[in-house]
Amino acid sequence: MNTWSFEIGGPIRSFLGSYVQPWKDQAKRYVAYKKYVRLLANVAGIPSELKQEDRAEISISFHWKKKAHCDGSNGFKAVEDALFHQDRRVLRGSYIVMENTGEEKAFVQVTIG
Repeated sequence: MNTWSFEIGGPIRSFLGSYVQPWKDQAKRYVAYKKYVRLLANVAGIPSELKQEDRAEISISFHWKKKAHCDGSNGFKAVEDALFHQDRRVLRGSYIVMENTGEEKAFVQVTIG
């Protein structure tokens, strides 16, 4: 098993789903966020593709400046989508949300084995 960690600086973006038109500013910001997260994962050494025999686990700790923030599960899905194009081999995922921390960031840990 291999484990990697990295930090995502804010702002944190939320999974948009398929209902947002790709030319809208919201969709463009989401795509840019996913590229940013994947770049951080590349620097950390996390592979972008999971082999057939691989199983992955993702844990995320979200830290929010204020009480208002996106849904934690949508934040998790955005990071998961950024990490792996084929994320069906992510067999376990967890997240925790910390409000009013004064900073907006996320700590990500990925284990593949």
